Amino acid sequence: MAEIEEQELREAKRACNFIWAAAENYELEPLFLAFASNGTADMYLNLIIGLTYKWYDQEKIDDFFNQLGGKDRELYEGLLWIGLENALYQKERKIRSVMEELRREYALDNLNRYRNYKEYARIEQIRNAHCREILGQPSELTTEEEELLHAFSYTEEMTTDEILEQTRENLWKYFSYRPSKAAKKKVFTFFRKLPEHSILLEK
Repeated sequence: MAEIEEQELREAKRACNFIWAAAENYELEPLFLAFASNGTADMYLNLIIGLTYKWYDQEKIDDFFNQLGGKDRELYEGLLWIGLENALYQKERKIRSVMEELRREYALDNLNRYRNYKEYARIEQIRNAHCREILGQPSELTTEEEELLHAFSYTEEMTTDEILEQTRENLWKYFSYRPSKAAKKKVFTFFRKLPEHSILLEK
């Protein structure tokens, strides 16, 4: 048990280091950490989390995520992360030449991870379609689901406020859902939040 906890702490620290490096800010406290299915820190997704803080208003982004709730919270969060990833990749590929390779590896790993699953949650289906499109493949979604995916295909020109406003519009249009400040915090399976009163990791 102690070895497992030590490994989890080590991977959490690695995740934070990826985020801090991408954000160019070693003082921020990220709301999310990303891990692969084997428990190791996911380099690409943690870079995306860090880049979110580099390019967008951290307080507004974190506050918006905390407003998301309800039984479909993971779907709403996942769609916003798809939008953020799409915009941030466009921004950073001009600066970091390695982004294209890392993105392709992420897409391949994500598809391979679920290849043997017989059933997918809706966000997993949409995320897999996003990964297929990254690899230049058809999305394999229905027309309605593909429209939803592309509604969250945000671009590099969008500001923090534009992204959040578009997300509000999309959530209302496709789900008749409005974010609420009363929403409770929960853990998302792909982007694991830091627990309150968590152990301070040395930087």
